[in-house]
Amino acid sequence: MILRDHDPTAPLIFIHVPKTAGTSVRGIAKEWFPGQFHPHYLNDATGQLPEWLPQDRMQDRALPPVIYGHLDRDRGTGIEQYYPEVSQFLAILRDPFETTVSAIYFWRRFTDPQADLGRIGTAQIEKRLRKRAPNTLRHFPHGITMENYREVLQDRFIHIGVTEDLPRSMAQIAARLGKPFDPGDLPRANVTDRQRDFPQSLRDDYRARFPLEHAIHDFARDLVARG
Repeated sequence: MILRDHDPTAPLIFIHVPKTAGTSVRGIAKEWFPGQFHPHYLNDATGQLPEWLPQDRMQDRALPPVIYGHLDRDRGTGIEQYYPEVSQFLAILRDPFETTVSAIYFWRRFTDPQADLGRIGTAQIEKRLRKRAPNTLRHFPHGITMENYREVLQDRFIHIGVTEDLPRSMAQIAARLGKPFDPGDLPRANVTDRQRDFPQSLRDDYRARFPLEHAIHDFARDLVARG
């Protein structure tokens, strides 16, 4: 697969889809781009939106900004809402089923710090999965479909890694950017302990309901595997 080359004179968005090791990767990205790194996160406690970079910063070809964070259009912080002019992206993805289950556990602990996560059984997870879609597309460029997703990803992304093979993914991203990388630099941050042995039928049902999100993850997984 041929992806676009990195333009070091243009702004770059590194998409942090929640529950995809983004907290661990963020520190590395910040070290790669001193003076350029710009975090983009909504403050859940206060509802404050991310800082909006001024146009002169977006047009700085010597030190173009690297915007890293949750570009979530459903919460008013999406790509088109903030930076529609940016045309190059990076991302780390995770199996959509695993991402959504991890998010369910995370928000249970977030809303009730004393909750016993071990008591959330398969039946409860299945019930919540039926109400919860994967969040990948909310953070990606708008307008991706089953018909055009390969074209869009190849045209707009420098690379897409996967958490299932994070060290190799980050090594590949580093090579694409011309940056150093040591697998030992990858911490495990913001990890939620949870049940992991779910029936395959539950995973198959989720894939059937959300084929596009799974197709995008499959694309990224194959991309990493091919090197």
